[in-house]
Amino acid sequence: PGAQRQFLADGAAWTGSNWRFTNGNEYVFRNHQDREPLWLPGVEILKELNETPDIIRSELRIADFNRAKAFEDPLVYAARIIQGKDGWYLIGFVNEVDGQFVGELCDPVPVSATVEAGLVRR
Repeated sequence: PGAQRQFLADGAAWTGSNWRFTNGNEYVFRNHQDREPLWLPGVEILKELNETPDIIRSELRIADFNRAKAFEDPLVYAARIIQGKDGWYLIGFVNEVDGQFVGELCDPVPVSATVEAGLVRR
């Protein structure tokens, strides 16, 4: 429990049966107490990544960023959207409270989105 893997590569190409990566590096946190990951450089193939380009293409939706709307809540900066058990959340750093800079991580803010309104609080 608590293990996490991260994989970064400069590029990838589908060979017909698997993905071949260029300069692939895998980072493994064996448990939640690991402060530094186990670094596995030079990874060329991850057999568990077996989605074909057609499968990936069928699942991707390209957003029209020309129609994007800003999240108007000034609560946080450097925010990210994360998925929780009961929906999506915005998490970021608190900018100011009573005119004073804070810079601390905020509690997750429940959010939803529509085409018309963009990202909104739930």
